[in-house]
Amino acid sequence: MGAAPISWYLWLSAVLFAIGAAGVLVRRNLIVMFMAIELLLNAVNLTFVAFARALGATQPRYVEPGADLVAHPTYCVRFKGNKFFPDDLPERLRYRMSFDAGKDLELGVPLRLGDTVTLRATLHDVYEKTGRSGGMVFVVVRQTLTNQRGEMVAVMDNRLMYRAES
Repeated sequence: MGAAPISWYLWLSAVLFAIGAAGVLVRRNLIVMFMAIELLLNAVNLTFVAFARALGATQPRYVEPGADLVAHPTYCVRFKGNKFFPDDLPERLRYRMSFDAGKDLELGVPLRLGDTVTLRATLHDVYEKTGRSGGMVFVVVRQTLTNQRGEMVAVMDNRLMYRAES
């Protein structure tokens, strides 16, 4: 029998996280709140391990629970923040459909269990090219992820391609 798909682990993690969050928010008993926080941390731990195993990582630092557990380096690609597009995206591109034209990823410090990640999206570049199918506009949205200590976790440049207006 094969291993369960990653979606099962992610759903279980989401359920554990929701139960833990509800326990912290609703309960007034300190012991129950500590147990709820433990559920929150276990949910994140399960997500880290499931993601690493789905990528085929076998190094203990990615798949063995414990104090040395870190997220797989490409885990940061999952983060989107409250909104994907920065406020300074040109108005003519704001509501149009785009295609993913690739990503560049620069890694910083590892993401550890309990880290609080802050994501800041900025408009990094806008340029035009002409291809076989006509004109294209490329927009590069730079997402900078930092942890609670202000250390850079990752910098992602997301390229989006729009068809040029005729």
